[in-house]
Amino acid sequence: MGINLIIPAAGEATRLRPLSSNTSKAMVRVNGKPTIDYILEQAYRLADIDEIVVVDGQLRDIREYCAKKHPNVKFVRQEELNGPKYAIDLGMKALDDSNKPVVVYEGTRRSKEACRCMAR
Repeated sequence: MGINLIIPAAGEATRLRPLSSNTSKAMVRVNGKPTIDYILEQAYRLADIDEIVVVDGQLRDIREYCAKKHPNVKFVRQEELNGPKYAIDLGMKALDDSNKPVVVYEGTRRSKEACRCMAR
């Protein structure tokens, strides 16, 4: 039996500015590749994933990118930024089968120091 994956990605990524001024955090490129690619590739390598839900915000960049590169990823928009718990709740409601084990990816949190190093 596979698992479901929820990726909260609706935040404004203020700690990554100016890298995230016009793009979602998950679309910031590292070595020429959007971080969402690293996240999804790692998830598929480590687990039998049945369903992936990305909870995005106002920008449509992750959604548009994944429509081409990762068409099996489902999206739900978090209209109000009420924190990660709210994003996870939205992701849970979007799952076709919420009885399967669920993993929430929260690995994009970084300190200001780490963000400064990435920007260099």
